[in-house]
Amino acid sequence: MNKIKILSLGALMTAQSLLFAAPEVNVGGTFLGGLNVLRQENRVQSRDQFDYAANLDLEVALSERLEAVIQLQMSPGSGALGFPGPAAEVTDLNITYSCDKSDKWMTFGSFDTPFGQQVPFLSNNADTFSNALILNPLLYSALAGPMGTLNTLGLMSYSPTKYGDITVAVTNGTDESASNPDGRFETVVSYKKELGAGRWSLGGSVMSTHDRSDSGSGFNADLDAAIIDLHVNPNESWSFKTYFAQLNYEDGAATDDRVNAWSVEGKWTSQYTGLSIASRISAWQPQDSNGDRSPNLDGEGNRINGLPNPGMSVAQNGVAPVVDQNVIRYELGVTYGMAENMQFKAEVFYDQYDKKTAGESTNTPGALSYVNIAF
Repeated sequence: MNKIKILSLGALMTAQSLLFAAPEVNVGGTFLGGLNVLRQENRVQSRDQFDYAANLDLEVALSERLEAVIQLQMSPGSGALGFPGPAAEVTDLNITYSCDKSDKWMTFGSFDTPFGQQVPFLSNNADTFSNALILNPLLYSALAGPMGTLNTLGLMSYSPTKYGDITVAVTNGTDESASNPDGRFETVVSYKKELGAGRWSLGGSVMSTHDRSDSGSGFNADLDAAIIDLHVNPNESWSFKTYFAQLNYEDGAATDDRVNAWSVEGKWTSQYTGLSIASRISAWQPQDSNGDRSPNLDGEGNRINGLPNPGMSVAQNGVAPVVDQNVIRYELGVTYGMAENMQFKAEVFYDQYDKKTAGESTNTPGALSYVNIAF
């Protein structure tokens, strides 16, 4: 998500005065709290911990066709799932204009990159209500982390037609801020068509961004990506989601940075008890997968460019997992509606890495148990 840190009380007070001067303001958000148990093979340091996160959402109806949205995300920080913290951070910050007598709209500001039908069903920091599980599938974990969405800054338009819905975004790229040192932009075009009285939908998206390796912003790569996805809801109890994507992290080096990614997900929901059971298999498959390439990291351990590590494994014995290897994530989870706007979620997962790093496996099994509340 776009991580603009709140640096002064004065900025908050100014924003508050502007917001509450508007005719209609809705304040809400989500709270997420629970337990992580991660048992990465061959890693000595424990990753068993309690963790918490919160989102604060402000929606301001400026007029009949104009709405402003501000979202702040926060957590104590340093958790295994990568929640932003301990400082609160502004993520979504935008204004949406709805066209008169049509369903078209345009958004100005920062928003989630509209790459694929899965985006509205991702976990977004403290909000897991739309996700059948807790973690995001590997493709989106690679783009924005296991609990995030790839936020970007620019313009986005939505146009429904009789042939399908079209979303177009032109943005600064993958930096999640206003930084755009090379002066080039990202373009995303998404298409979705619903059929069978809305029981299933077919979609496709393409994304091209030019965050070249010497720009110092975003992924530091000229990323080109395409995805095709299918969502099926045959009845009120069952739903299925699948996608196949191809990406190329062109970073100027003499390496093959092309990746295939796919996912298959199914969910069953009881119409009587509020219980749902979901499972997912997602994969990340670089075309160069011989396991001889370490990640390009800076002095703080952040990736500089090239392929990411999409899974939950981290450095062990001072060595980060090699990035040119296949990763498969297996997930099984349950969700139970405890009360209105309150649910209990738990999942077990297994991130399987097919290569060893420094002669050791980095496979990572884990269990997550959380309560999610919307207010």
